[in-house]
Amino acid sequence: MSSYFFLLFTKYSCFSSYLLFRGRIKPPANPNLIVNLKSSTGSLLTTGSLQYYEGAWKDAANNGDGTFTVITSLNAVSLRMTYEYGSQQVDNITTHNNTYTFTTVNAAVQLKNSLGNLIDAGTVQYYAGAWRTFGTTINGVANKELLPINYSFRMTYEFASIDKQQNLSVDPTVVFQTVNAAVQLKNSLGNLIDAGTVQYYAGAWRTFGTTINGVATKELLPINYSFRMTYEYISNDKQQNLSTNTVVDFTTVLCSVKVSNTQNQPLNNAEVKYYAGTWRSLGTTGTNGIATKELLPSNISFRATYGSVSQDKQQDISINNLVEILLNVP
Repeated sequence: MSSYFFLLFTKYSCFSSYLLFRGRIKPPANPNLIVNLKSSTGSLLTTGSLQYYEGAWKDAANNGDGTFTVITSLNAVSLRMTYEYGSQQVDNITTHNNTYTFTTVNAAVQLKNSLGNLIDAGTVQYYAGAWRTFGTTINGVANKELLPINYSFRMTYEFASIDKQQNLSVDPTVVFQTVNAAVQLKNSLGNLIDAGTVQYYAGAWRTFGTTINGVATKELLPINYSFRMTYEYISNDKQQNLSTNTVVDFTTVLCSVKVSNTQNQPLNNAEVKYYAGTWRSLGTTGTNGIATKELLPSNISFRATYGSVSQDKQQDISINNLVEILLNVP
């Protein structure tokens, strides 16, 4: 009798194995919680880490293939997935006979110019506990798989940086856009003039360009910069926020140097110079004793010479553009 039951059990076991092999019956499900980490394309990612909350945050068993096993007596737990230094938390996840999947998004950070065209090369970072490397734009775009949470992003272009915060669960495309900064040089009459040399400060003084028809332009991020205009060897600095106004104006003043003798009479043919790195020619006085030149409004040293007699005078022409020099000549 026992031999009969043994043969029957053996026969049933073989048949069950056959059905299992043919897929007619399924193996018993995992009684625990299985958690997956997948990319936006559905591939398992193996560099994440998972914790679950059971009175305290505990590490789940890492299966090494992009899956984790949570073994707990609780019926539901909170899960925290960490990937590329960012963390995403979900709550009230059933812990028995269940599978849960965290999915990253393909974050795309774009750099566009003022016309809306993608440009290079921008360097991108994102903040997750510290500023982390995201990548450098190629054809105007940098990509990285990240968890769909809120991050701060930083774009660096032409040595300057700007930050932007965005929730990737709402929109995985982060757009930074430059503005066309225009630096103008005008004379005292308001007419555009050449040639001024322009720089902007971003960690150091950087080349912006030289005015053509009174204007120099460059695509820059819309932040606050210091600009420097150099004209006739004299420089002026000006700070401006390009997010408010993209046109930066520099204007010269008509500097007039009046040279007189001891009788306070105008001296004709007196030679006038101003100091800008070295003594530069401003001009020669006319019958009215005056020489003029358009100069940027600065504190300048002037020198008047008549024959063998010279006299220097320092004056801020942004306050008073008429410089009067009295020479000790009859």
